[in-house]
Amino acid sequence: MRKISTLSLLLKGSKVLLALKKYGFSEGKWGAFEGQVREEEDIEAAAKRSLKEEAGLEVFSLEKIGILEFEFHGDPDINEVHIFKADAYEGEIIETDQVRPEWFCVKHIPYETMWQDNEYWLPFLLEDKKFVGKFFFDKDQNIINHSLLEVDEF
Repeated sequence: MRKISTLSLLLKGSKVLLALKKYGFSEGKWGAFEGQVREEEDIEAAAKRSLKEEAGLEVFSLEKIGILEFEFHGDPDINEVHIFKADAYEGEIIETDQVRPEWFCVKHIPYETMWQDNEYWLPFLLEDKKFVGKFFFDKDQNIINHSLLEVDEF
């Protein structure tokens, strides 16, 4: 089965807003704001909703910058993740029961406490390059194999 979700990042100058996950599959890891696409919404609407729910922010304009597929050893599901970025928002950043948001200088992104795949695709996003890729993880959540390509459009 294919599961569709989103990852969204906010950029401000030389900083990126990351979210420390408080529970679930990514508990204790820094990363983008995650959103599951609901049946009644499109992919971009899910990304905007997740930013509102997880950080209290309204984002009116998102740019799709990537599409990644994630597969995990022993799990038949394919996770199709649409990655967005934005540089403008309204509202005050808040901590929620889901995440603790924090700004990081792009030179000091905490890759050591993120999913391993971030080291590969996040530099593409920060350089404003569109990309597609696939990541295969073992049962211990380590990357077995991956591919990542820059693209002109989706």
